[in-house]
Amino acid sequence: MAGVKPVRTRQFQKLFERLPSHIQEIARRKFELFKVNPNHPSFHRGVVQSTAHLSHPHHEFRITRDYRATCFIDGDTYVWVFIGSHADFDKAY
Repeated sequence: MAGVKPVRTRQFQKLFERLPSHIQEIARRKFELFKVNPNHPSFHRGVVQSTAHLSHPHHEFRITRDYRATCFIDGDTYVWVFIGSHADFDKAY
């Protein structure tokens, strides 16, 4: 992950702590994969359409079929802002 810095917001950390423990473990493994390859196909990465117009649109990453994480990119920094169920994702965005 040369040159890319991941940063988790306080809100992201709070949301992460509320996840079921088995989802937290999967998310940790996915984060390790992200550090090696942020474009790995298992993430099904895409721009969150409701944020596409922003100067820093949010990018969606699949954690599991039912859980998502989002971040925006500021220079070489990935700022993680959301993690939760797909239903919570739909409410947030």
